[in-house]
Amino acid sequence: MSKTNPNQLVETSAELARDAVLTVIVIKNRIVDSVRFRGVVFGTAFVIRSDDWGSIVLTAQHVVEDLQPGDTLRVRTMLQSGVRELSASVLYEHRWSDVAILSVPGLRNVRQLTFEPSVLNSDSVIGVGYANPIDLFPGIEMACKRIPDLSPGSVVSTEYVGLYQGVDVTFVHLEMVGMRGMSGMPILNATGVVAMLIEGEGAYSTAVSYGTVFQVLKAYLKIRLRHHMDAPVDTMTMEQVLDALH
Repeated sequence: MSKTNPNQLVETSAELARDAVLTVIVIKNRIVDSVRFRGVVFGTAFVIRSDDWGSIVLTAQHVVEDLQPGDTLRVRTMLQSGVRELSASVLYEHRWSDVAILSVPGLRNVRQLTFEPSVLNSDSVIGVGYANPIDLFPGIEMACKRIPDLSPGSVVSTEYVGLYQGVDVTFVHLEMVGMRGMSGMPILNATGVVAMLIEGEGAYSTAVSYGTVFQVLKAYLKIRLRHHMDAPVDTMTMEQVLDALH
C-alpha cells in the first residue's frame, strides 16, 4: 500500500488511536552565564495504562532528557472541544533505546493503546503524532495542534543494535515521514502498536521495536519491585507488566 492509499484496516486502527496520543511539552528555564534562557521542546506520547490512579505513557527519552529544577514537563490531550494540559513526571529513562516512561496522575480512565508483537518487512503501518516543524508559526514560541497527524508508511527492515543496560535494543526502519514533535509517536498496524518513533529524516524514519519497549518496561518494573524478591518479572507477559505498573 502507498502513503497516499494506506491499508484501510491500518487507517482505522490509527484513527481510533488518536484519543490516546498526547503532546509532550518541556519548558526549560535555565540561567547560562548570568543570562536567563527559556527553551521549549515538543514531542509525542501515548497512553499504555490508565485507571482511577492516572495514566502511564511512553515517549522518546531525548524529548525529556536533562530535566532540571525549574523546568516544566506537561502533556496536552484533546477534548471534543478544546484541549486539556496536565503535569507529568518521568518514572524511568533508558537512553540507549531512547524510551522514557512518564506518569500523568491527572489523566484518568482514558483510552489506552495495546501492543502487537508481530511486524514484517513491507507491512503497512501508520504513525500518529503531533508534528511541530520549526518556524511553522514564525514569532510564536509555542503552537500545538488539537488533533494528531497521521503519517502512513511501511516497514523497511529491522536492525538489532545490541544489549545495553540489560535491554536488547532493536530498531525498526520505516519509509515514513517523521517531523519535529513526532518523536515518541506510536507506530500502528491493524491490531496495535508495533514500535515507537525516535527519529525522522525526510521520507525515512527510525522507531524502537515492540520487543525493546517491552524489555524497558520490565527493567523499570524490576526497580519498582526490587524489594519483592519473588516477583517473576522476567516471565511476565506484556499484559501482566502493564497491570503491575500502577
